[in-house]
Amino acid sequence: MMTTVTLAPVGEDLHITCEARMQAALEGHFRALRERIAALIERDGCLPVVFWMQERQALANLLVPLHLEGLRLGIEQEMRRPRFPALTLLLNINGRTREAALHLSRDAAQSVTLSAAECADAALADVSAAALVALRAALRIGALSDGRAERLAGYQMRRAMAAGVLLAQRAVPLGSISPDESETARLCV
Repeated sequence: MMTTVTLAPVGEDLHITCEARMQAALEGHFRALRERIAALIERDGCLPVVFWMQERQALANLLVPLHLEGLRLGIEQEMRRPRFPALTLLLNINGRTREAALHLSRDAAQSVTLSAAECADAALADVSAAALVALRAALRIGALSDGRAERLAGYQMRRAMAAGVLLAQRAVPLGSISPDESETARLCV
């Protein structure tokens, strides 16, 4: 009898998996948000004053764990380099990853909610049934489209990984970098 061993995903596989999770989360949130916007406008004729603030916070909360995954991937990618001592890295980087994930998540949520708010504001001038159908269509193909979720997931995952690499590089004390490396780094900036 033959047994198969499943290897843990590495490198690009983890990146693709994390990006797919982020895309699925964004698509699900976008679909629900499209329906909430149209339903509230249809029911009340307007959106509540705090609607966009709550939506921005909800989306940011959804994205934080996904950005943390991307940050960790970037950190692990950088830790594979021989010049980075793992113990120092673990001691110096722990508090910064959550802060970075929050920043990335809030930034992405702000971008999404602003573009969706602009689209919804245009529909608030006319609350007819035809305007609501047009709003749903505009949100589905524009600000809250599945295509935007896909592009945003790829972009945000690359941002998170790059931020992880930067966090790992900044966590290493300057004394542990050789003079040749610091000269090279200064030239590259």
